[in-house]
Amino acid sequence: MTYIIAAIIAGFLILLTILCTVVRKQNTVKKYRAILDRLHGVLKNGCEEFNSISNPTKELGEDEFLKFKEKYKSPLQELKDTLVHCPKSLITEELENLIIAYDGMEARFNENNQCFHALENIKRDFTRSSTQLNSLLSEQHYFACSEKDDFLSDWRSLLGDISLVLRKAKEYVTNLDDIQKYNETIDGIVKIRKQHNVRYVRDMLVERKDFFDNALDYPLDDQQRTAIVKLEDNGLVVSSAGSGKTSTIIGRCKYLIEQEHIEANKILLISFTRKAAEELRDRLGYEDVQCSTFHGLAYKILSIVNDEKPSITDEGLKLNVFNRLMKTEHFRDAVIHYINHMQRFMLFAHQYETAEQYYADRKKYGIQSLYRDMQGDISFTKSEEEYQIAVFLTELGVSYVYEKPYIYKTFTKEHRQYRPDFTIYWTDSAGLLHTVYLEHYAIDKNNRVPRWFGEGKKGGWTEANRIYNQGILWKEELHAEHGTTLIKTHSYDFHEKRIRQVLIDELRRVGVPIKERTSEELRTMLVSRSKQIEKSVVQLITSFANLLKANQIDIDKLISDCENEDEKRNRFIIKEIVKPYYEQYEAIKLKRGEKDFTDCIIEATELCEEGKWLEEYSHILVDEFQDISLDRYRFLQALRSKRPLTKLFCVGDDWQSIYRFTGSDMSLFNEFQRYFGYTEESRIETTYRFGNPLMDISSEFIQKNPIQKKKNLRQGKADALTNLYFKEVEKDGMLDAVSSIIATIPAEESVLIIGRYIYDARSIGYEFPLNDVNRKNIFVKIGDRKVQYLTCHSAKGLEADHVLLVNCNQGVYGFPSLVEDDPLLRYVLSNKDEYEYSEERRLFYVAITRGRKDTYVLYEKNNSSIFVEELYDVTPDEMEVCPVCKIGHLEPVRSNVAKNGTPYTLYRCSNYQAGCEYQKYVFDN
Repeated sequence: MTYIIAAIIAGFLILLTILCTVVRKQNTVKKYRAILDRLHGVLKNGCEEFNSISNPTKELGEDEFLKFKEKYKSPLQELKDTLVHCPKSLITEELENLIIAYDGMEARFNENNQCFHALENIKRDFTRSSTQLNSLLSEQHYFACSEKDDFLSDWRSLLGDISLVLRKAKEYVTNLDDIQKYNETIDGIVKIRKQHNVRYVRDMLVERKDFFDNALDYPLDDQQRTAIVKLEDNGLVVSSAGSGKTSTIIGRCKYLIEQEHIEANKILLISFTRKAAEELRDRLGYEDVQCSTFHGLAYKILSIVNDEKPSITDEGLKLNVFNRLMKTEHFRDAVIHYINHMQRFMLFAHQYETAEQYYADRKKYGIQSLYRDMQGDISFTKSEEEYQIAVFLTELGVSYVYEKPYIYKTFTKEHRQYRPDFTIYWTDSAGLLHTVYLEHYAIDKNNRVPRWFGEGKKGGWTEANRIYNQGILWKEELHAEHGTTLIKTHSYDFHEKRIRQVLIDELRRVGVPIKERTSEELRTMLVSRSKQIEKSVVQLITSFANLLKANQIDIDKLISDCENEDEKRNRFIIKEIVKPYYEQYEAIKLKRGEKDFTDCIIEATELCEEGKWLEEYSHILVDEFQDISLDRYRFLQALRSKRPLTKLFCVGDDWQSIYRFTGSDMSLFNEFQRYFGYTEESRIETTYRFGNPLMDISSEFIQKNPIQKKKNLRQGKADALTNLYFKEVEKDGMLDAVSSIIATIPAEESVLIIGRYIYDARSIGYEFPLNDVNRKNIFVKIGDRKVQYLTCHSAKGLEADHVLLVNCNQGVYGFPSLVEDDPLLRYVLSNKDEYEYSEERRLFYVAITRGRKDTYVLYEKNNSSIFVEELYDVTPDEMEVCPVCKIGHLEPVRSNVAKNGTPYTLYRCSNYQAGCEYQKYVFDN
């Protein structure tokens, strides 16, 4: 019983405890609900109060906002504390949102104030901005990229305000439709601007048709008109030969003055030569337009700003400095070493994989010896290694004749008359004449010939190797039989870079005296061989030095950058030749108080950048822009640094960029927009000078280089006919060939003779007066006519009915010139055009496109330029191309009858002079 009573009491106590807990919780809920209801009411009223004192229609001061925050700080904190301790069931989303609202009130306060100011700014500025935008998009206005950029920059704050209001306070905007339309225009302004300008150009071509029909002596074509009316900040007109570049420039200038009402004295017209600038001024007819060269303008700026005309260095100083340095042994040694051993890039015989590769390089660098032999003749060596040996023999003062017939008769049915590679003569102290024979064997240390020796031969390399070594044995037995002295060199001597020492050792072994010629003696021999050899080196050095300064490159840093083995050649040239020349040239100028034109441009650029040149231009027009250099580019940019941006209109033909040696940098043309900013590029592709087939042939030729811009040339006259002829000339027969062509040309038709070098005039009978090797005006009497001769560079811009391009031959000093296309120039150019002969290809294009009726390309037999061979199959149709060298053709040598009575003809490769030994017998049956 006791246990039952105890259990009842315990249950009652538990029940009582539960009941008390429930009552206590209910009281707690009532208490927190009352607190929350009170705080909710207070804070909700606070939100309403905030909305009334802070919204986009009014500005709330910082002090007022702080006062408001202080007023509701305690209830807000109380609410936060209460929510931490109160029952979860009492926490509503509305209460949480109240806390969020108060926590975000500072941000809303700032945003409302921003919106208020944005709305005020919109009220103040929108009309002006909208009016300006409408003006830019006017039908009579070309909307330039800089105007777009300036507009967006000038109204950046307003545009930000509009964006803010449309996102945060759209309901407070009174002219919402106008604002939204304006904003849509801004969002699509790039596309809209382009569309607007397309319409503008179309409308102006119609509206101003009368101007374009009559502005010049003849109507401008459609492409010229389109280029002229595009008033973009940067305009590049890519032109073509004979397409009317000058007419486009003049048309643009007149258009600005007569149609756009630009003040003539605010227009600057720049060309690259004084003659071109004067021609533009005369044809334009507006005296107030400033027509100048870059150099002339720079000179003017220096004279006016510094109140002193600078003294300009005579161009002859460059050659004088070179000649002065050539009197010093160290410099002369370096130049002669460069000419003898660094101009050519032939590999050794065993380094070539195919005969075609070998003979292609031989074709490129030529087979004529650098020096004359003891008889005063120029040798045609059959291998590059023999060419180098001839140079070494000359340097060592050894007298020789190349491939002179052996003193004893050797021809048999099996052998032709033996011709040793070199026959060397020397006289002893007693006056006795001695003869030594030098043979060079194209074998490695294992007596093996190059693999390509076997190409095109029966039995391949194995048989070729056997025959070659058999020939070596035959020669040595022959000398032993007749008691003649033989010395030998080998291909592996070249590979091991000890050929010179081996040659010296061999000569001394047989008693040949060595008296090494000085660099002065070698120079004299080179000049007597051809003055063009040294002149080309001068051109390379002066070009490099000019580019060095124009591009503001530190020469010592350049030298240090050429430390690795692959740069050994270039480091030598820069350090031992260019640097002493550059430093002495600059020192002499400084001592004389003179400047060259590059100095003038650099200094004038600095004055413009410093704001010291006060003259402003609204438009700058540049002719022949393909010749632009980095220093001139910087000058142009300095001349147009004002706002609104001076508009730049450049016309040029990248196919005719031929002045790299003066600093011309193709990247400035090909990547125009990267350097100058947004650019509107136009084309003028109708040529009025010449027609087909020359037009298509020359266009395909120049566009082989992928860096050249692609163009679709068309004839200005549908019936225009211009032929391109190729004429093979016997050695020393250039004058006769030229004379025979000119004799067929009617007297009333014009003739122009063009050559790669000034010295090419000698091949057509011109004799240079003493001390006048740089003569510009050369006229040659050909038959009854007096015909002008010009270099390719001088002929640019000129034309004639008939053009004769002479001496299109292979070799270092041929066409293409391997000296002036030297890879050394890549160090001082931003344009890394790796296409072979890129500059020379453009020069050849210029030369062949001077003729209105026809152009003749003349070349020596078996010595044609690679450009000739690219354009014209020099192999007669009936002759087979040599299967080994792929350069020569098979020509008959002799015909006879075999022992079995069958007639046959022996054919050999016409490239035999360069060492190709391929031959074959063709039997009549």
